[in-house]
Amino acid sequence: MIQWLSLARTLQRTFQASGAFRRQGMPTAVDCARSCFANNSARNYSFKTILEEMNNQPGNKALSSSHRDNQGPGRLPRQKVIIERREGTAKDHKRSHRGFKDNFHSVNVPQSISAEFFLDLEKRSVHHRNSFPLDSVDSRAVLKWKSATVQLIMEWTKLWGKNRGSNRVSSEQVSRGVSLANELMENILEMAKTEIGRALECSEQLSETSSSVLICNDKRRNSKELDIEICCQMIALGWSRCDPNTLPPLKAAQKAQTILDRLEEICQMFDRLPRSDTQKLSFKRQDVTPTTRLYNHVLTCWSRSLHPDAENQALRLLIRMASSNGTFSKPDTISYNNLLNLYANKGDFEKAEALLRQMEQTSVEPHSSSTTLYIHQFPISPEITADVFSYSIVINALRKRFVSGGVTRDMDDPVRAERILMQMVKNGVMPNEVCYSTVLSLYAVADRLIREELSNPKSRKWNNKGMVSNNIGWGAENAERVLDWMTDLYEREEQDGQGERVQINSQHFTTVIDAWAKAGKGIEGAKHCERLCNRLVSLYEKSGEDFLRPRPECFGAVIDAWSKADEGYDSADNAEGVLDRMETYFLHEKLNKRFMLSNIAYNLVIDAWSRRSGKDAAERAENTLQRMIRNYQLTSNKSLRPDVISYTALMKSYVNRPKGGEKALELLREMDRQYRDGNIRAKADAQAISIAIDACVKSGLLDEAWCLLDDVEDSTKNRVMFNTLISAYKLEGRGEKAEDLLRRMDHLSKVGYKSCSPDSTSYAMCIYAWGASEIGTSQFRLERARSLFDESIQRYCDGDELLKPSSSHFNTLAHVIASSDNPDKEFLVLSLFKDMEKIGCEPCIVTFNILIKACASIKGNRERKGKSLQIAVSAFKSIKSAGLTADTITYTSMLHAVLNLTGSSSDKVNTISGLFRMCCADGCLNQHIINTLAEAMSEEEFAIITGMSNENSIQIESLPTEWSSNSRTVSELDFSDCVVKSTTETTALTCVALKRG
Repeated sequence: MIQWLSLARTLQRTFQASGAFRRQGMPTAVDCARSCFANNSARNYSFKTILEEMNNQPGNKALSSSHRDNQGPGRLPRQKVIIERREGTAKDHKRSHRGFKDNFHSVNVPQSISAEFFLDLEKRSVHHRNSFPLDSVDSRAVLKWKSATVQLIMEWTKLWGKNRGSNRVSSEQVSRGVSLANELMENILEMAKTEIGRALECSEQLSETSSSVLICNDKRRNSKELDIEICCQMIALGWSRCDPNTLPPLKAAQKAQTILDRLEEICQMFDRLPRSDTQKLSFKRQDVTPTTRLYNHVLTCWSRSLHPDAENQALRLLIRMASSNGTFSKPDTISYNNLLNLYANKGDFEKAEALLRQMEQTSVEPHSSSTTLYIHQFPISPEITADVFSYSIVINALRKRFVSGGVTRDMDDPVRAERILMQMVKNGVMPNEVCYSTVLSLYAVADRLIREELSNPKSRKWNNKGMVSNNIGWGAENAERVLDWMTDLYEREEQDGQGERVQINSQHFTTVIDAWAKAGKGIEGAKHCERLCNRLVSLYEKSGEDFLRPRPECFGAVIDAWSKADEGYDSADNAEGVLDRMETYFLHEKLNKRFMLSNIAYNLVIDAWSRRSGKDAAERAENTLQRMIRNYQLTSNKSLRPDVISYTALMKSYVNRPKGGEKALELLREMDRQYRDGNIRAKADAQAISIAIDACVKSGLLDEAWCLLDDVEDSTKNRVMFNTLISAYKLEGRGEKAEDLLRRMDHLSKVGYKSCSPDSTSYAMCIYAWGASEIGTSQFRLERARSLFDESIQRYCDGDELLKPSSSHFNTLAHVIASSDNPDKEFLVLSLFKDMEKIGCEPCIVTFNILIKACASIKGNRERKGKSLQIAVSAFKSIKSAGLTADTITYTSMLHAVLNLTGSSSDKVNTISGLFRMCCADGCLNQHIINTLAEAMSEEEFAIITGMSNENSIQIESLPTEWSSNSRTVSELDFSDCVVKSTTETTALTCVALKRG
């Protein structure tokens, strides 16, 4: 009855859609369905069959064609109505994924699940769950409830089934759907268990009472229904596909395990029934026998759970399958792949590799049934063979370990992955593109990890550091070697025309090209990139295969390599030449979006020119922007429209030019115009504003820079903008203005805009600004600088990590003290550096230079100067013990200290003679030292000190080059760690954004 009414409703909906009911004399859908059942009771029905019956009725000749017009040529309707008869043989009950979809009856599920459909389905499921008729004696009502439950479950499976990507629901709703379907399934299992339990009770008492068991007659029993085991399969599949961020994987695994355990229990109860009594049940043994597919879904849940007991649970399942003696299904390769995946997710590569080796051994002699292999005392059937997914899982386990920060990884991991790939080919298993891509990506990322290790050895942990000392480029070289091997195999197999070809594609080339681009090998790396790109183009032209067609990102990586190769013009020219080739290949592509040219390549070229400091570099960058605009107007390709990255990169090229501020303001106005014209990607962001402020500051347009900062919303402001403006007041010595900006940053931070919080750079520049200020007395300026310094230290002690002091932070205040007229400044500097050691900051050479300079400028009596000279000499001698090397500034400061603080002429000559020899030995001699000695000493003393006559004014060029090999001209205070870095930061952000596609 349920099937008949469902068929009638479905036919009615179809006829209404096709307009059949509007024709006179048309029989109703109910009449046609009744006629079909009455006249063709022995036939298997499908929707198409009934349409043919309807088409034979008078006045309905155009029905089939009308329906096909609505559904599409040759397509069956979306509402699947399949009613078949069970034959009762084991062959007919053999289940597969295809058979699973054919076991519906009257399940009307839309192609995609909307939020409205979800709410309706949830409401119906909750209501249906609460109406569970467990104690009912009406067999018809129970069967009706069961049929409706199965339909609800199959509607829920649409959330996580094959076409789940088209659903418009959240991951939370998917988890909720699996949970409700699971509750409905538990009711069906409870019903089946109760039915078998009653049958067992009756069988033990008296066979005649078996008629009171809740069963169906033979005719109803033969109506094919979706069996219980397949429903359990879909529930377990749903648990395995729940988002781990929404539902804990452990809970999903436990739920799936519970469903499996209950089904196993029902199957075992079924086996205890006499054969005659099993015929009276409403289901057969095949309906409640767990299949390998169900076990595999549960194993997938455990492999994703990452629970400490997950391995034991998975092994127990495999043992139950292998030792069931035909009661349940045997494990297959997918079962063991799930165990491999469990080890991979845990990062236990050793166990994954050991299991793979066992599976490989069974692959060598697959017909040797006498051999049973073991892993962890667990038997592996000889029929199990390692497939491509087995190898792919183990290779991926290596990749996860290699990119992690664990102590178990080492630089041999890419080599191990390559060996597994080679063994895979040797065993006759053709690797797929994922296997090749994973090995290539392992080598590609190696150079980045090596750079991190060399720059900060304490940042990463390695099991073996033997290969970390390799030159940069080791990973790219090996990635190219593997790619060459793949390419040679592909070309050889293509010539032979036999066997399955290597699955090589353009993405493999892009991975290796990008590795060379980021390897830091300069011109050499860029040449490798271009050679690989040319080889890919050649392969594509020979074969014509779509999977070898070069993509724009391949050429983009080559442009990126040339732009960062060096600072020369030729490299930028080469980058622009690659862009010319890209336009030839991709400019007029309109059908395939993957091969359409975008603004990313143009942005890379603009960035390349912005890195050059030549007189026409900015003009070349602007020409590239105008070229992009013309191509956008020519092709109407929206991806070619300039965005904020384009204008920001061009703005960066004008930062250090004389009128760079004016050009930056002009570009900001152009970006605003583009945004108002509908180009939403051209809206100026914080990065663009920061660079514009930097350009205005360096052009002397402080009022315009201040206006830019005021015009930005508070939510967009950041410390880079403030620090850039503070740096301008630092150079002008306007301490009050710099401190006003600092207080403004602090206020915004307190009201919730944490991106504006001042850092150690902000305080350091304000301290320097007060030291260079002309407001008030020297003592007042020193007190303001000291107050800001103490404030920053106190905030750091209170937990503000942004204000963690560094050596440059202390050096800034020390420089202010040394430049003041405080009579005790050398003692103040010395006390400051003692505080520096207490807080854990290591001194640098600048620290010692400032202390020596403070001593050199002391005035007073002989005793006062003697103490200052003693401090300077002690500081000079401590440089070597601190692991540092004296530089030109050190010797210059010591020279002034000896000249100013030493009274005796003979002592002065002897001391300076020793300093001069040390200075020449360290290669720190420069023209300033020679001129200072010539002015301060007599010709005789000069000759004694230098061993040379100064009659003709000695020039540094005439002296041995090793005396000045390490000489440099630097400022007395090195602000490398505390000056504003707006340009550097924004450049880095730009480079990241350039590759967002």
